[in-house]
Amino acid sequence: MLRIFQLVGQADDLLEHSWRQRKWATFIRIWLIATFWLALMSLLSPFIFLYVPVSIYDGVAFVIGWKIFALSFFDLLWTLAMPLAAMVGLSTLIFTVPVMLLKQVSGEFTTQ
Repeated sequence: MLRIFQLVGQADDLLEHSWRQRKWATFIRIWLIATFWLALMSLLSPFIFLYVPVSIYDGVAFVIGWKIFALSFFDLLWTLAMPLAAMVGLSTLIFTVPVMLLKQVSGEFTTQ
């Protein structure tokens, strides 16, 4: 398994542990760090999954003489990557506390 997926799981465990122990400074720090890294991952993912393959295709297509796709780095940045990163970052920032409250109210955090 990729290390990044392990880090997401560990961040979730740290968030829940600090919420249960009422360590608010630790919770806020992990909450903001997780928000930053999730926003950064979502900012980079369009470039990894769209820009890099299209650039490789364009390089091969140029040599062979096929039609080249016109994909601008800045167009991809401003029309897809930045809005996606903003949406993921803000939703993580806004919905982490309500989800923790919902888990607490539903009884998921109670020990048996």
